Amino acid sequence: MYSNPNDLLRAFERAEEEYQAAIEEIQSRSAELLKDIRHEKGWTQQQTADFLDCDTSYISKIENGHYVAGKPLLRKLCKYLGKNS
Repeated sequence: MYSNPNDLLRAFERAEEEYQAAIEEIQSRSAELLKDIRHEKGWTQQQTADFLDCDTSYISKIENGHYVAGKPLLRKLCKYLGKNS
């Protein structure tokens, strides 16, 4: 598939860039989703953390794009909202 190591390296670098862009998009969307739901419900970060059984700092870090909301947290939100996970 790749005729020389430079081609393989370039392909790897492109894949790495695409992966990073995807992670950043997921971080942004999970931050927006969590914040929108929290505001829609009129919850504080503490109330949200209590409901999701996690630390308030975790909620803050997700909303500020430092962490990605994991599947367990997103499943709890879906369950609460009556959505399929």
